[in-house]
Amino acid sequence: MMPPGVAASSPAGALLRTVWASAIPATLQGADFHLLDVNQAFVDLVGLPRAQLIGRDPLDLQPPEDREANRLERLVMNVDVSRGLPQPAVQRRMVDAQG
Repeated sequence: MMPPGVAASSPAGALLRTVWASAIPATLQGADFHLLDVNQAFVDLVGLPRAQLIGRDPLDLQPPEDREANRLERLVMNVDVSRGLPQPAVQRRMVDAQG
């Protein structure tokens, strides 16, 4: 899946394909933070099929004790986006299919 406005043959498309094929778990999320797509490394990390991940809120995959802080951080991210500030890559703890 290519984000809107990114041609598969463009430099941005090539970079996206490289990231997507890497061993580093990565997700593409919508404005509501739900998963639009995940790479194979993310599927392997959480141990759930891609079809069960698409459309889910990643908060559901995080330890319960992390969820409220991450929910609040989303509010800050939304304010930053509305101000035109770039969004950094973030790292989160995840709970795999085995718990």
